[in-house]
Amino acid sequence: MKDSATEVRVSLMQNISKLANKIGEEEVENLILPEVINLSKDNTWRVRLATIDFIPMIPEFLSERLFSEQIEPLLLNFLEDSVHSVRVEASNCLIKLKNNSYGLQWLERIIDKKLEELHKHSRFNFRIHTLFMINLLHKEVSD
Repeated sequence: MKDSATEVRVSLMQNISKLANKIGEEEVENLILPEVINLSKDNTWRVRLATIDFIPMIPEFLSERLFSEQIEPLLLNFLEDSVHSVRVEASNCLIKLKNNSYGLQWLERIIDKKLEELHKHSRFNFRIHTLFMINLLHKEVSD
């Protein structure tokens, strides 16, 4: 996972669920989770994007407590990424997690404070993205 080639790191994140299926929760926690956290901070936006794509699969491998402690902060940090595509994918990831794993109450719990922060953010693009997220979330809540 420390390969210098971006393509290798992206490919690894795209296929990591296959490895996670073969090993147990403890091994996912000890081996894969630290690397996911590390790759979520990668300088290459495509690696961060691939990391987000893996996140909706994580609940089947980790306990809810571990997900809450380790993954939720990463996901919320992605909402402040400098790359628009990463922020959009993070927003969509929240919806996937709501629909497939944790439900509406979970989404409301983690997103309320973050939307308030982004709404008051000094950078214009984050404030605009907040409007995008509110629109996206409104569709999910009203369905």
